[in-house]
Formats: sequence, C-alpha cells, structure tokens
Amino acid sequence: MQTFTINGRYENIQSICAFLMEGAETAGLEMAAVLQIELACDEACTNIIEHAYDGEDIGDITARWFVDGDFFTIVLQDNGRSFDPNIVPPPTTLVEPNVENLKIGGLGIHFMQKLMDEISYDFDDDGNDLTMRKRIIPLALDSKWAVLTVNGRFDQEQTPDIEAQLNELLQTIPSWILVDLSKTSYINSGGLRCLVTAWRKARKQGGDVQLKGLNGRLQEIFEMVGFDNVFTII
Repeated sequence: MQTFTINGRYENIQSICAFLMEGAETAGLEMAAVLQIELACDEACTNIIEHAYDGEDIGDITARWFVDGDFFTIVLQDNGRSFDPNIVPPPTTLVEPNVENLKIGGLGIHFMQKLMDEISYDFDDDGNDLTMRKRIIPLALDSKWAVLTVNGRFDQEQTPDIEAQLNELLQTIPSWILVDLSKTSYINSGGLRCLVTAWRKARKQGGDVQLKGLNGRLQEIFEMVGFDNVFTII
C-alpha cells in the first residue's frame, strides 16, 4: 500500500491526483481510466475540503492506493465532520440545464459515481474514509495478436522505424496487430498514413490493425479525420 498525506488546500489537490494517477499507471490501467481517476479524485478532495473541513487549512487529506485482485483501490481519509454523499440527490442540471438549480457537491458526487466502478463510505468519530475502486480490465486478446508500442511523438522522425516494424509484422499472414498508443503524446499526418497503410494491408490478408490507449488529444485527432470509424479502438 502506498500512502501520501498533505494539507487540505485546493492547491494541493493536484499533488494528490498525481500520486494516484502514477499508482494507476503502475497498476496497468489504460490512460482513459487514469484520467477518470484524476477527475474522481479531484471531486472527492474538493468535497472533503468544502464539506468535511468547511474550508482550507483545517486538516489533512491522506490518500492510499493498492491493488486488490482485479481492482485498483483508492482510500481518501480525513478527520473532519462526517458527511454522507449518499444523501445528496442527483444534480438537477442533468435533467434541466439550469445552473441555478445545481446543488453544491451534487455534480462532483455524480462524477465520482459514474467514473468509478465501486464507491463506499465509512465515517465515525475519528473521521471519514472514502473508498473508490476501478476495475483493471485485462486486454482481451489471444496469442494471434502482435503488440507494437509507440512511445513519445509519432511524427516524421519516428514514423520510418514504426513503419518498418509494422511491415515486419505484416509478413505473417493473416496479420493481427495491436498498436498501443497509451504512451504516445503526439501524432501527425505521417503517423496516421503509416497506420492506415498497415491497416489496409492487414485487412487484405484477412487480419486487422487495432488501436488502444488513445489519450484525449489523439482521440480528437482521429475523430477529426474520421479514422475513429476506420479503426477498432479499445
């Protein structure tokens, strides 16, 4: 179990999120899940400061993470006033888009419940424990799939090497290739052409090229050019 404690200030929430995101990556979660954990953590810590402590600099927040079977588990602990998020009704803005109808804390709790697989609360005279769990979903691929990981920038400098690796994998007929982009920070038109060329060759052979781990920036690029409708993205 990894533990991190910091004073309950808004400016410190980013540090707690970074600690938990690093743990999630270590546990093998996809980047999309890591970013969901960041948002859930942000909302949870904000609620602790606002509701348990009634403000900044009143008490500490302790974050813990560990892997429990198929789950990445987070525990956020404070020693403030007990607060049961289950009593907060769903935010009315989800039904009627009127900002004035939004109850404080309601939207944040809704985010947490939607982003995490399991949430539980335990509170007593010593404080509050919020436990959030995210399932670690193993990649459902059999041995026929070859995995190619792209690190850093997928641009003109790296494209020739990636293209060569893809061509080598395409020598197996049919070719089943999974391109892991979870560690890719950038892709340009050359990288996109490289992937599409490989996809066409694999499909002609009766195989496929699929993608995984796109971050928000890459997902936006693929949607912009319509390639999210070409590739299977997992």
